[in-house]
Amino acid sequence: MTKIGIVLHSHIPYVMGHGVWPHGANYLMEAVSESYIPLLEVLESLDGENLLTFSITPVLLEQLLHPEFEAMLKSYLEERLDAAIEDYHYFRRIGDEHGEMLSKFWIDFYEKQLLSNLNIAGRFKKLYLDGKIEIITSAATHGYLPLLGYDRCVETQIKVGIEAFERFFGKRPDGIWLPECAYRPAYEWVNPVTGEKSKREGIEYFLAKFGIKYFIVDSHLIEGGEAVGVYIERFNALRLLYERMKGEKRTERKALSVYTPYLVTTHPSPVAVFGRDKRTGLQVWSGEHGYPGDEWYLEFHKKRFPSGHRYWRVTHPKCDLADKRIYERERALERIKSHAYHFRTLVEEIAGGIDDGFILAPYDTELFGHWWFEGPLFIGEVIEQFRGSDVSVDTPGNYLKERMPAEIVNLPEGSWGKGGFHWIWFNEWTEWCWDKIYTCERIMIDVANSKGDERIKSLMARELLLLESSDWEFLISTISAKDYAENRIIQHYEDFMKLYELLKKKELTEQDIKYLNFIDERDRLFTFVNADYYA
Repeated sequence: MTKIGIVLHSHIPYVMGHGVWPHGANYLMEAVSESYIPLLEVLESLDGENLLTFSITPVLLEQLLHPEFEAMLKSYLEERLDAAIEDYHYFRRIGDEHGEMLSKFWIDFYEKQLLSNLNIAGRFKKLYLDGKIEIITSAATHGYLPLLGYDRCVETQIKVGIEAFERFFGKRPDGIWLPECAYRPAYEWVNPVTGEKSKREGIEYFLAKFGIKYFIVDSHLIEGGEAVGVYIERFNALRLLYERMKGEKRTERKALSVYTPYLVTTHPSPVAVFGRDKRTGLQVWSGEHGYPGDEWYLEFHKKRFPSGHRYWRVTHPKCDLADKRIYERERALERIKSHAYHFRTLVEEIAGGIDDGFILAPYDTELFGHWWFEGPLFIGEVIEQFRGSDVSVDTPGNYLKERMPAEIVNLPEGSWGKGGFHWIWFNEWTEWCWDKIYTCERIMIDVANSKGDERIKSLMARELLLLESSDWEFLISTISAKDYAENRIIQHYEDFMKLYELLKKKELTEQDIKYLNFIDERDRLFTFVNADYYA
């Protein structure tokens, strides 16, 4: 029987202690309120096992476990509730019955969440240990692994991610979500900033070392297409990377299918790779051609001032915000059922052309609920639809327990970013970021192998992990939160360098101790990490 695996990648960069609004902790609270809690409610209401897979990044998990998280979430929900109540009274005063009804919907939405269990990590853990869902890990702070400067840094991102998972869930993960689905095979790498050459291991080497059983890549890596990227000629550093990849001798092989997993290595333990299915991806991802762009769903971009609540529907994906029509909840709920049925028939059509395969459908979790408000209900309805289908839902980890692949393949380099290569993360606007990252990585490896204050070295390791987050380059390239991302890069770099200067001092002042305490409290994650990870 062909199976479908829905994978939801859950990731928020470290924002606790780094502002609230417009970029900061509210970014996390929005995702929890609009995506994580609604999805948890849906899954908690369903029967069955291996319903879907969540990738929860270690940096997100650390924030969900932060001692101040639940209080901040409660405060956020109360603020949203108060804003909805103000809208309700306003609509009632002006005699707008439909607005009154919709504001009452928002009141009920936030009141229900305030009465729910706000231990979000605990709820995920229960579903996982009960067998309802599979949870996999990722690199510690979602570092863009192919471009990190040293194998030791790649290994640390992966090792910390696995250890953080194991500390909370009590067992090792079967799978890992490579940040941005970015993969690099073994070869003589050329540092795109310094031009320095070094022999590098493939990403699978580190996964096998720590017993990871599988990871996920975009479809073009499986199908063997050259992941060149449309911007390759514009940037000399990218061209150096690509010329290396192009010149690498590759084993001739048959065309591969994304509907079956393959092995990328068997030593010291087997590691399998799953490829993303493009058709199910487009159908759900696309705001223009996919389900989220349906005229009856809640419009994301148009919000009422000053409450920030949404009262309009998509109407048409390309229409002006002024032309958006009022949201009708009942019509949206009707569309969920029809779209879930359409998704099932699409998957069955794909299954009809393959033999006993596995259809992998990965998405960002925040698509469901945050961007597409009705998305969590769609997920629940899809799971129910497949109960009466020839295709069954499953998780990649469970699928591998039944049929471990035998064929070993060589994968090209690439990601699921624009152009399929590294451009989104390394370009003319972000090269300065990588210069700072590589500088700190070199220093970290040096100090890890020398004597010095262990607390300071541990804090340096923490700041380096945060500096390596792929989110900063992504936000700079997409200009979605450019200033915030640039400030975070500068902040973590400067703090790393200041800690390095303190490490050289023979005696710390009272002011130095206060600074160390401040950094320790502000960036309160991966407290188990020390400099030995880089030694």
